[in-house]
Amino acid sequence: MTDIKEQIKEFRIGQKIRGLRQQKRLTLQELSDLTTLSKPLLSQIENEQVVPPWQRCSRSPKDSRSASISSSRTRATARNTS
Repeated sequence: MTDIKEQIKEFRIGQKIRGLRQQKRLTLQELSDLTTLSKPLLSQIENEQVVPPWQRCSRSPKDSRSASISSSRTRATARNTS
């Protein structure tokens, strides 16, 4: 019988999270600020080293999420054009 962690890894959640984060031009720190997950944990999830903690991932993002994403994009754009 296949281990549940191996089955979950087949979903490639880490790759999907990294792709979405990069698409939004967010750093790991910015994503960490928007979620309840630490920067090191996000890195480990993206690198498929750990299985995401589902209970923590299923929580709603912080209330200021949309404002934070907009300001994060602005900061990311400013960094890239400097």
